Amino acid sequence: MKKSFSYVINVLLFSSVFSVSGMLKRSLDVGAAAGSPVRRLATSGPFGGSPFAPKKFNLAADGVERLLKTQFLSTESDIAVTVDVLRGGGVVALPTETVYGLAADARNVAAVSKIFQAKNRPPDRPLIVHVHSFKKVKEWAKDIPPEAEVLANAFWPGPLTLLLHKADDVDPIVTGGEPTIGLRMPNHPVFLRVLKDLNTGLAAPSANLYEHISPTTAEHVSADLNGRIDAIFDGGPCLRGVESTIVDLTREIPRILRPGPLTPEEIESKTGIKVEPYRAHKEKVAGNVENHYQPRTPTFLLSSREIRARLRDRAHVGKAFGLVVYSADFYVEGRSIEVWKLADNSKAYEEQIYAALRAADRCRFDEILIENPPSTSEWVAVWDRLSKAAHKTA
Repeated sequence: MKKSFSYVINVLLFSSVFSVSGMLKRSLDVGAAAGSPVRRLATSGPFGGSPFAPKKFNLAADGVERLLKTQFLSTESDIAVTVDVLRGGGVVALPTETVYGLAADARNVAAVSKIFQAKNRPPDRPLIVHVHSFKKVKEWAKDIPPEAEVLANAFWPGPLTLLLHKADDVDPIVTGGEPTIGLRMPNHPVFLRVLKDLNTGLAAPSANLYEHISPTTAEHVSADLNGRIDAIFDGGPCLRGVESTIVDLTREIPRILRPGPLTPEEIESKTGIKVEPYRAHKEKVAGNVENHYQPRTPTFLLSSREIRARLRDRAHVGKAFGLVVYSADFYVEGRSIEVWKLADNSKAYEEQIYAALRAADRCRFDEILIENPPSTSEWVAVWDRLSKAAHKTA
């Protein structure tokens, strides 16, 4: 008897990390149920060639204007091309260990303005400036407290952004008009090599359209920004998967303004510096907007019980659902369901979540349902991203 429903499970599997000419290369697989073919989202390394062929550059079916011919870079010699593009005032998507960043010379106002244009990003949103060593911090910040160097020595290069008082000569376009500046040293060999060759700071928010899902592969960047930026450097999938932890050092007691891969407990354990944990706030820092990281498909963050109830509800008969879960089996006969099963530990889940959301969003379901993650402290960054990614009513 022919069945009237479909049920597919996708499991995110990550290969080990290995070195290619001193660079990092990894592959990200999204596989279906046992015995079925593997769907490969990205199979590229920094020097292995990019699989993303240029597309037409006009107003695409998604309504995004694409007027530039974007270069696709991936080889060691392409690093020199990247440096030349940035030095000439262009914008290039570069890999970091967290997400891909859209980089421009932070001293070039015209170049920085191209970031906002390409992303459709409001001009009052601050950008994080990336540097290749702590010695460069004094070029961008003033009144630097001793805690800044302690934290940098412990976690740079890595997923930690220090919020400091900006130097007087930093243009307000970089900081969204704020008196503070976020500074970070990324932990990716391609980005670090570019920074050292340029010997300046690069402003680099996530390389995606504003409020859309953050990109963790060059393919994700291409889907959003191909035809809107000068180049994309394919450096393989990102290792950490969510944006850096932002620590505010402009007050007497440091505090976390954006949760990320580093928790308050990890920071205190490694440095002895006690930082206030993240609490919801209205301050203008990277990532702190109500709607962010969002799929185009209606997306809801629900408990496992609420997901089951929604799947069984007769009001939703005929709908196709994409489920992003970590714990439960949500099979319901008579429903068209595709499931992305993620890791049940926070670090691996962070690495997987954006890729899963983008994969589900491409399938054009009626709804994407995300299972609530655990409420423990190590899941705070995940909660922050998912609460902004989900629509507010189910």
